[in-house]
Amino acid sequence: ELESQYNVKLDVKGNPAVAVLLTIAQQKLTQSAIRQINSLLEDGKTKEALEEIKKSDPWVKAKFTALDATNDISCGGMVRNLQEILTKAQKENVAVTAEQRVGISKTLDFFKMCDERSRTMCEYMVRLIGLSVQEPTAFIIGAAHTEEVAKQLRSKGVAFVVLRAKAFNPDFASMSLEQFDLKNQSKWARTTNGTLGRLLNAQRNPRPIIETATAKSYASACMAVMVISEAVRDGKRVPQDVRPRLSDLPEFRIDYDSFAQDGFDVTFRMWLKTTDGKEKEVWVRTGTAKSLEQVKSLEQKLLQGIADLGGGGGKLPPRDPPSGSEGSKDKEGPGDGHKKGVVISRVGMRSLAVFAESKAKANEIGRLSG
Repeated sequence: ELESQYNVKLDVKGNPAVAVLLTIAQQKLTQSAIRQINSLLEDGKTKEALEEIKKSDPWVKAKFTALDATNDISCGGMVRNLQEILTKAQKENVAVTAEQRVGISKTLDFFKMCDERSRTMCEYMVRLIGLSVQEPTAFIIGAAHTEEVAKQLRSKGVAFVVLRAKAFNPDFASMSLEQFDLKNQSKWARTTNGTLGRLLNAQRNPRPIIETATAKSYASACMAVMVISEAVRDGKRVPQDVRPRLSDLPEFRIDYDSFAQDGFDVTFRMWLKTTDGKEKEVWVRTGTAKSLEQVKSLEQKLLQGIADLGGGGGKLPPRDPPSGSEGSKDKEGPGDGHKKGVVISRVGMRSLAVFAESKAKANEIGRLSG
């Protein structure tokens, strides 16, 4: 991947394409529909009003569906949709403001660069394939890149199979616009108080998130939480009995003198790398669910992985939060809890954790272990 292809930022206020689409739709509304929509808006029923607007024309409804961020759309598909909206506006004599044109132009540039990244990734993959002709090669890409990558592989005569994950919960798996903006800046999307993303995000780093030091730190921190919390639950001494398992974790330092135990809970200090490569002091209080019956299934564990990378849109699959918490709140992952304005994160199969900037804040939440 090329760093220059990640320097195009989607710096657009609102959604200019949707604004133009709404203007097109308004021209097709009957007076009866307009009165009904106004009545819904007066009652604060914005979503219901939007659904009525979509009914104004099949083409309009199709474009709204195509622009929906929860749909599996390609970068090239988004470019085509935006261009078709502008063409339709011109044919219908719909006024498009200068600000809307600039916004759509920036959005077009962003998604065109997305396809450029697809082609670059494909070029490198073809080289790798040439090194091991007799063996299959795995290529993990985002859904938006699939169309262009498949097109490029076909043009190069490469045989391939596209494997897509089956959505366990489509409502949960979508990102909010705020989370997408953070991801576009190569930052962690989960920034709720008590999560690692809130502490590790720093200034923009144009490299893909999997190449940054913070990704290694994030994974190491989660591993440390699981090792330590489960060791305490199993009656082992910490940190003495877990030190060998923690010593080689990448982009991670731990203060072995900081350990404090409260029942099955442990508080300790570590240092991780932020998204700008600087070191950050992080305190964590960790504990465990009482039994494996209280923890998540494999499906929920996979959904937690989605949440940690920014997915979810704040919606959780059915699951009880940690004991003593206030239940689910926006931006949390499946099985996470919320207490005193802080997220209690599910980490691994039965570990719980709160991440904070100081020991006092980490301990404000109280007992985590069931």
